[in-house]
Amino acid sequence: MEKGKFVLIFSLVLALLFVSCSGEVTSSAKTEDSDLASVNLNVQTSETKDLTVTNNASVISTYEFKASSTSVDAKGKSTDFENYGAQSTGSGTIAARFSPGYWTFTVRGKNSDGGVIYEGNTTVYLSPGSNNVSVVISPVINTEGGAGTLSINISAPRVSNDQTSCFALSYISLTDENAQSTALTVPQNALTRTAENCTLEFTNPTLTPGLYLLSVSYYESSSAQSALSTAVTPFRIIEGTTTTVSGRMEGFLYASVDLTVTTQGLGASMSYSSANNAFTVTPSGSGYTNVSYKWYINGTKVSQTGATLDVAACFGENLIPVSAGYYCVTCVIMAENTANSSTDAVCCRGHFTINASNEYTDGAVTQ
Repeated sequence: MEKGKFVLIFSLVLALLFVSCSGEVTSSAKTEDSDLASVNLNVQTSETKDLTVTNNASVISTYEFKASSTSVDAKGKSTDFENYGAQSTGSGTIAARFSPGYWTFTVRGKNSDGGVIYEGNTTVYLSPGSNNVSVVISPVINTEGGAGTLSINISAPRVSNDQTSCFALSYISLTDENAQSTALTVPQNALTRTAENCTLEFTNPTLTPGLYLLSVSYYESSSAQSALSTAVTPFRIIEGTTTTVSGRMEGFLYASVDLTVTTQGLGASMSYSSANNAFTVTPSGSGYTNVSYKWYINGTKVSQTGATLDVAACFGENLIPVSAGYYCVTCVIMAENTANSSTDAVCCRGHFTINASNEYTDGAVTQ
Protein backbone atom coordinates (compact mmCIF):
# COMPACT_ATOMS: atom_id res chain seq x y z
CA MET A 1 0.00 0.00 0.00
CA GLU A 2 1.34 3.39 -0.92
CA LYS A 3 2.18 5.78 1.89
CA GLY A 4 -0.58 8.23 0.90
CA LYS A 5 -3.18 5.48 0.84
CA PHE A 6 -2.10 4.26 4.28
CA VAL A 7 -2.36 7.78 5.74
CA LEU A 8 -5.92 8.06 4.34
CA ILE A 9 -7.03 4.74 5.87
CA PHE A 10 -5.34 5.49 9.20
CA SER A 11 -7.07 8.92 9.32
CA LEU A 12 -10.43 7.23 8.73
CA VAL A 13 -9.69 4.76 11.52
CA LEU A 14 -8.86 7.55 13.95
CA ALA A 15 -12.09 9.30 13.01
CA LEU A 16 -13.96 6.27 14.32
CA LEU A 17 -12.54 6.90 17.78
CA PHE A 18 -14.86 9.84 18.35
CA VAL A 19 -18.03 8.31 16.92
CA SER A 20 -20.64 7.68 19.62
CA CYS A 21 -20.86 3.99 20.60
CA SER A 22 -24.38 2.60 20.56
CA GLY A 23 -26.25 -0.72 20.25
CA GLU A 24 -25.29 -3.35 22.82
CA VAL A 25 -24.63 -6.88 21.55
CA THR A 26 -22.85 -9.81 23.08
CA SER A 27 -21.65 -11.52 19.90
CA SER A 28 -18.34 -10.94 18.13
CA ALA A 29 -17.93 -8.69 15.11
CA LYS A 30 -17.96 -10.39 11.69
CA THR A 31 -14.61 -11.78 10.55
CA GLU A 32 -13.63 -11.15 6.91
CA ASP A 33 -11.90 -13.99 5.08
CA SER A 34 -9.60 -13.82 2.05
CA ASP A 35 -11.30 -14.26 -1.33
CA LEU A 36 -9.75 -16.09 -4.27
CA ALA A 37 -10.61 -15.12 -7.85
CA SER A 38 -9.40 -16.66 -11.10
CA VAL A 39 -8.94 -14.43 -14.14
CA ASN A 40 -7.94 -15.59 -17.64
CA LEU A 41 -6.26 -12.88 -19.72
CA ASN A 42 -4.90 -12.79 -23.26
CA VAL A 43 -1.87 -10.52 -23.21
CA GLN A 44 -0.21 -9.20 -26.37
CA THR A 45 3.53 -8.74 -26.02
CA SER A 46 5.97 -7.23 -28.47
CA GLU A 47 9.21 -8.84 -29.51
CA THR A 48 12.48 -7.10 -28.76
CA LYS A 49 14.75 -6.99 -31.78
CA ASP A 50 18.44 -6.19 -32.08
CA LEU A 51 19.36 -3.43 -34.50
CA THR A 52 22.77 -2.90 -36.10
CA VAL A 53 24.94 0.10 -35.18
CA THR A 54 27.74 1.08 -37.55
CA ASN A 55 30.35 3.86 -37.56
CA ASN A 56 34.14 4.08 -37.73
CA ALA A 57 34.47 4.90 -34.04
CA SER A 58 37.11 2.29 -33.29
CA VAL A 59 39.39 3.00 -36.27
CA ILE A 60 42.08 5.66 -35.76
CA SER A 61 43.03 7.31 -39.04
CA THR A 62 45.49 9.97 -37.79
CA TYR A 63 47.26 11.00 -34.59
CA GLU A 64 47.73 14.58 -33.42
CA PHE A 65 50.36 15.62 -30.88
CA LYS A 66 50.69 18.51 -28.48
CA ALA A 67 53.57 19.27 -26.12
CA SER A 68 53.70 21.93 -23.43
CA SER A 69 56.20 22.82 -20.74
CA THR A 70 56.78 25.27 -17.92
CA SER A 71 60.51 25.10 -18.60
CA VAL A 72 62.35 27.88 -20.42
CA ASP A 73 65.28 27.81 -22.78
CA ALA A 74 68.58 29.66 -22.44
CA LYS A 75 66.91 32.88 -23.60
CA GLY A 76 64.21 32.58 -20.96
CA LYS A 77 61.48 31.57 -23.41
CA SER A 78 59.16 28.55 -23.15
CA THR A 79 58.40 26.44 -26.18
CA ASP A 80 55.02 24.80 -26.94
CA PHE A 81 54.16 22.65 -29.94
CA GLU A 82 50.67 21.97 -31.24
CA ASN A 83 49.53 19.58 -33.97
CA TYR A 84 53.06 18.83 -34.95
CA GLY A 85 53.95 15.64 -36.74
CA ALA A 86 50.35 14.51 -37.47
CA GLN A 87 50.80 11.03 -38.87
CA SER A 88 49.06 7.72 -39.44
CA THR A 89 50.94 5.85 -36.71
CA GLY A 90 51.34 6.47 -33.01
CA SER A 91 55.09 6.07 -32.90
CA GLY A 92 58.19 7.64 -34.39
CA THR A 93 60.71 10.41 -33.81
CA ILE A 94 59.49 13.94 -33.24
CA ALA A 95 61.48 16.37 -35.35
CA ALA A 96 61.51 19.25 -32.88
CA ARG A 97 63.88 20.77 -30.32
CA PHE A 98 62.88 20.56 -26.66
CA SER A 99 64.50 22.40 -23.80
CA PRO A 100 65.44 20.04 -20.92
CA GLY A 101 62.78 19.97 -18.19
CA TYR A 102 59.27 18.68 -17.54
CA TRP A 103 57.02 18.34 -20.60
CA THR A 104 53.42 17.19 -20.97
CA PHE A 105 52.63 15.25 -24.14
CA THR A 106 49.00 14.95 -25.29
CA VAL A 107 48.03 12.58 -28.10
CA ARG A 108 44.62 12.50 -29.81
CA GLY A 109 43.46 9.78 -32.17
CA LYS A 110 40.98 10.81 -34.88
CA ASN A 111 38.85 8.73 -37.21
CA SER A 112 38.52 9.34 -40.94
CA ASP A 113 35.71 11.86 -40.33
CA GLY A 114 37.97 13.96 -38.06
CA GLY A 115 36.19 12.99 -34.86
CA VAL A 116 38.30 12.57 -31.71
CA ILE A 117 37.84 8.99 -30.48
CA TYR A 118 40.98 8.44 -28.33
CA GLU A 119 43.00 10.77 -26.11
CA GLY A 120 45.68 10.57 -23.45
CA ASN A 121 48.63 12.45 -21.94
CA THR A 122 51.71 11.96 -19.84
CA THR A 123 54.24 14.25 -18.15
CA VAL A 124 57.94 13.34 -18.27
CA TYR A 125 61.29 14.96 -17.60
CA LEU A 126 63.37 15.44 -20.75
CA SER A 127 67.09 15.31 -20.26
CA PRO A 128 69.62 16.53 -22.88
CA GLY A 129 69.88 14.09 -25.77
CA SER A 130 67.45 11.38 -26.86
CA ASN A 131 64.36 10.57 -24.76
CA ASN A 132 61.79 7.77 -25.05
CA VAL A 133 58.20 8.81 -24.21
CA SER A 134 55.24 6.42 -24.04
CA VAL A 135 51.66 7.76 -24.02
CA VAL A 136 48.59 5.63 -23.26
CA ILE A 137 45.41 6.82 -24.99
CA SER A 138 41.87 5.77 -24.07
CA PRO A 139 38.48 6.04 -25.80
CA VAL A 140 36.85 9.47 -25.53
CA ILE A 141 33.15 9.29 -24.75
CA ASN A 142 32.31 13.00 -24.58
CA THR A 143 34.11 15.75 -26.45
CA GLU A 144 33.81 19.47 -25.85
CA GLY A 145 31.61 21.22 -28.36
CA GLY A 146 30.71 19.99 -31.78
CA ALA A 147 28.02 17.52 -32.73
CA GLY A 148 27.58 14.16 -34.39
CA THR A 149 24.99 12.70 -36.70
CA LEU A 150 22.52 9.85 -36.14
CA SER A 151 21.18 8.12 -39.24
CA ILE A 152 18.10 5.86 -39.00
CA ASN A 153 17.24 3.16 -41.54
CA ILE A 154 14.68 0.69 -40.14
CA SER A 155 11.94 -1.36 -41.78
CA ALA A 156 9.04 -3.53 -40.58
CA PRO A 157 6.44 -5.67 -42.36
CA ARG A 158 2.96 -4.29 -42.91
CA VAL A 159 0.50 -6.26 -40.79
CA SER A 160 -2.68 -4.41 -41.82
CA ASN A 161 -3.97 -1.98 -44.40
CA ASP A 162 -4.06 0.88 -41.88
CA GLN A 163 -2.39 3.92 -43.41
CA THR A 164 -1.28 5.30 -40.03
CA SER A 165 1.20 2.56 -39.13
CA CYS A 166 4.16 4.32 -37.53
CA PHE A 167 7.45 4.19 -35.64
CA ALA A 168 8.15 5.95 -32.34
CA LEU A 169 11.74 6.72 -31.33
CA SER A 170 13.30 8.09 -28.16
CA TYR A 171 16.78 8.18 -26.68
CA ILE A 172 18.49 8.72 -23.35
CA SER A 173 22.06 9.93 -22.84
CA LEU A 174 24.04 7.41 -20.79
CA THR A 175 26.84 9.91 -20.13
CA ASP A 176 24.64 12.75 -18.88
CA GLU A 177 24.23 12.91 -15.10
CA ASN A 178 20.75 14.43 -15.51
CA ALA A 179 19.76 12.09 -18.32
CA GLN A 180 16.13 12.18 -19.41
CA SER A 181 14.32 10.39 -22.19
CA THR A 182 14.00 12.56 -25.29
CA ALA A 183 11.70 11.82 -28.22
CA LEU A 184 13.20 11.96 -31.70
CA THR A 185 11.17 14.09 -34.08
CA VAL A 186 10.42 12.00 -37.17
CA PRO A 187 10.04 14.07 -40.36
CA GLN A 188 6.76 13.60 -42.22
CA ASN A 189 8.50 12.31 -45.33
CA ALA A 190 10.70 9.86 -43.39
CA LEU A 191 8.18 6.99 -43.50
CA THR A 192 7.29 5.13 -46.68
CA ARG A 193 4.70 2.35 -46.97
CA THR A 194 4.30 -0.36 -49.56
CA ALA A 195 1.95 -3.31 -49.68
CA GLU A 196 4.48 -5.40 -47.72
CA ASN A 197 6.72 -3.02 -45.73
CA CYS A 198 7.02 0.18 -43.73
CA THR A 199 10.43 1.85 -43.91
CA LEU A 200 11.76 4.69 -41.76
CA GLU A 201 14.77 6.60 -43.03
CA PHE A 202 16.02 9.99 -41.81
CA THR A 203 19.03 11.77 -40.28
CA ASN A 204 19.35 13.82 -37.11
CA PRO A 205 22.60 15.84 -37.36
CA THR A 206 22.66 17.59 -33.98
CA LEU A 207 23.36 15.11 -31.20
CA THR A 208 26.03 15.87 -28.61
CA PRO A 209 28.92 13.36 -28.61
CA GLY A 210 28.48 10.58 -26.04
CA LEU A 211 26.87 7.21 -25.35
CA TYR A 212 23.12 6.79 -25.87
CA LEU A 213 20.35 4.22 -25.61
CA LEU A 214 17.84 4.26 -28.46
CA SER A 215 14.30 2.85 -28.14
CA VAL A 216 12.37 2.10 -31.32
CA SER A 217 8.75 0.92 -31.34
CA TYR A 218 6.57 -0.04 -34.31
CA TYR A 219 2.78 0.43 -34.13
CA GLU A 220 0.12 -1.03 -36.38
CA SER A 221 -1.70 2.33 -36.27
CA SER A 222 -1.31 5.74 -34.67
CA SER A 223 -4.17 4.92 -32.27
CA ALA A 224 -2.71 1.57 -31.12
CA GLN A 225 -2.00 1.37 -27.39
CA SER A 226 0.75 -1.25 -27.58
CA ALA A 227 3.66 -1.75 -29.95
CA LEU A 228 3.91 -4.74 -32.26
CA SER A 229 7.70 -4.75 -31.99
CA THR A 230 10.26 -2.91 -29.86
CA ALA A 231 14.04 -2.56 -30.07
CA VAL A 232 16.42 -1.03 -27.51
CA THR A 233 19.92 -0.42 -28.83
CA PRO A 234 23.00 1.37 -27.42
CA PHE A 235 24.91 3.63 -29.79
CA ARG A 236 27.70 6.18 -29.69
CA ILE A 237 27.79 9.64 -31.22
CA ILE A 238 31.20 11.00 -32.23
CA GLU A 239 31.99 14.57 -33.13
CA GLY A 240 31.89 15.04 -36.91
CA THR A 241 30.91 11.40 -37.43
CA THR A 242 27.76 9.68 -38.69
CA THR A 243 26.46 6.72 -36.65
CA THR A 244 23.90 4.56 -38.46
CA VAL A 245 21.26 2.44 -36.71
CA SER A 246 19.65 0.00 -39.12
CA GLY A 247 17.73 -3.25 -39.15
CA ARG A 248 14.38 -4.93 -39.68
CA MET A 249 11.76 -5.37 -36.96
CA GLU A 250 9.73 -8.51 -37.56
CA GLY A 251 8.52 -11.67 -35.85
CA PHE A 252 5.65 -10.23 -33.82
CA LEU A 253 4.70 -12.30 -30.76
CA TYR A 254 1.40 -12.99 -29.03
CA ALA A 255 1.25 -14.76 -25.66
CA SER A 256 -1.53 -16.27 -23.56
CA VAL A 257 -1.35 -15.79 -19.79
CA ASP A 258 -3.35 -17.58 -17.06
CA LEU A 259 -3.48 -15.14 -14.16
CA THR A 260 -4.71 -15.86 -10.65
CA VAL A 261 -5.58 -12.91 -8.42
CA THR A 262 -5.76 -13.33 -4.63
CA THR A 263 -7.58 -10.67 -2.63
CA GLN A 264 -6.35 -10.26 0.93
CA GLY A 265 -8.32 -8.54 3.68
CA LEU A 266 -7.37 -7.90 7.29
CA GLY A 267 -10.24 -8.58 9.65
CA ALA A 268 -10.67 -8.72 13.42
CA SER A 269 -13.29 -9.63 16.02
CA MET A 270 -13.72 -8.33 19.61
CA SER A 271 -15.03 -10.13 22.69
CA TYR A 272 -15.72 -9.02 26.28
CA SER A 273 -15.16 -10.94 29.51
CA SER A 274 -17.25 -9.77 32.48
CA ALA A 275 -15.21 -11.99 34.82
CA ASN A 276 -12.16 -9.75 34.61
CA ASN A 277 -13.52 -6.66 32.82
CA ALA A 278 -11.36 -7.23 29.74
CA PHE A 279 -11.78 -6.74 25.99
CA THR A 280 -9.90 -9.06 23.59
CA VAL A 281 -9.43 -8.71 19.82
CA THR A 282 -8.60 -11.58 17.45
CA PRO A 283 -7.17 -10.70 14.00
CA SER A 284 -8.15 -12.70 10.91
CA GLY A 285 -6.93 -12.95 7.33
CA SER A 286 -4.01 -14.88 5.88
CA GLY A 287 -0.66 -13.45 4.82
CA TYR A 288 -0.22 -10.94 7.66
CA THR A 289 2.63 -10.47 10.12
CA ASN A 290 3.92 -7.90 12.66
CA VAL A 291 0.46 -7.36 14.19
CA SER A 292 0.14 -4.40 16.59
CA TYR A 293 -2.69 -3.10 18.79
CA LYS A 294 -3.55 0.46 19.82
CA TRP A 295 -6.30 0.92 22.45
CA TYR A 296 -8.39 4.06 23.10
CA ILE A 297 -10.99 4.83 25.80
CA ASN A 298 -13.27 7.72 24.85
CA GLY A 299 -10.65 8.75 22.29
CA THR A 300 -7.77 8.80 24.80
CA LYS A 301 -4.93 6.44 23.94
CA VAL A 302 -3.92 4.10 26.77
CA SER A 303 -0.54 2.47 27.32
CA GLN A 304 -1.64 -1.16 26.88
CA THR A 305 -0.54 -2.60 23.50
CA GLY A 306 -1.49 -6.29 23.65
CA ALA A 307 -4.47 -8.12 22.19
CA THR A 308 -6.33 -7.84 25.54
CA LEU A 309 -7.30 -4.61 27.32
CA ASP A 310 -7.50 -4.71 31.16
CA VAL A 311 -10.09 -2.00 31.73
CA ALA A 312 -9.42 -1.42 35.45
CA ALA A 313 -5.69 -0.93 34.79
CA CYS A 314 -6.47 2.09 32.63
CA PHE A 315 -7.94 4.11 35.51
CA GLY A 316 -6.25 5.70 38.49
CA GLU A 317 -3.64 8.31 39.41
CA ASN A 318 -1.81 9.71 36.35
CA LEU A 319 -4.20 7.64 34.21
CA ILE A 320 -7.84 8.17 33.25
CA PRO A 321 -9.73 9.65 36.24
CA VAL A 322 -12.34 7.30 37.72
CA SER A 323 -15.83 8.75 37.44
CA ALA A 324 -19.27 7.35 36.80
CA GLY A 325 -20.29 7.31 33.15
CA TYR A 326 -20.49 5.54 29.81
CA TYR A 327 -17.16 4.69 28.11
CA CYS A 328 -16.36 3.77 24.51
CA VAL A 329 -13.48 1.31 23.80
CA THR A 330 -11.72 1.30 20.44
CA CYS A 331 -8.86 -0.91 19.24
CA VAL A 332 -6.92 -0.22 16.03
CA ILE A 333 -5.30 -3.41 14.73
CA MET A 334 -2.44 -2.94 12.25
CA ALA A 335 -0.53 -5.67 10.37
CA GLU A 336 2.01 -5.97 7.56
CA ASN A 337 0.78 -7.53 4.34
CA THR A 338 3.50 -10.00 3.32
CA ALA A 339 2.38 -9.93 -0.32
CA ASN A 340 3.44 -6.32 -0.88
CA SER A 341 5.01 -5.17 2.43
CA SER A 342 2.23 -2.60 2.94
CA THR A 343 0.44 -1.99 6.25
CA ASP A 344 -3.29 -2.68 6.62
CA ALA A 345 -5.52 -1.56 9.50
CA VAL A 346 -8.92 -2.49 10.94
CA CYS A 347 -10.92 -1.14 13.90
CA CYS A 348 -13.03 -2.88 16.60
CA ARG A 349 -15.26 -1.17 19.19
CA GLY A 350 -16.92 -1.94 22.51
CA HIS A 351 -18.25 -0.13 25.58
CA PHE A 352 -18.74 -0.39 29.36
CA THR A 353 -20.17 1.64 32.25
CA ILE A 354 -18.78 2.77 35.61
CA ASN A 355 -21.63 3.15 38.12
CA ALA A 356 -21.85 5.44 41.15
CA SER A 357 -20.01 2.82 43.25
CA ASN A 358 -17.06 2.85 40.78
CA GLU A 359 -17.98 -0.64 39.61
CA TYR A 360 -17.37 -1.73 35.95
CA THR A 361 -20.65 -2.99 34.48
CA ASP A 362 -22.53 -3.47 31.21
CA GLY A 363 -19.45 -4.33 29.16
CA ALA A 364 -20.22 -5.41 25.59
CA VAL A 365 -18.98 -5.39 21.98
CA THR A 366 -20.32 -2.79 19.57
CA GLN A 367 -21.00 -4.23 16.14
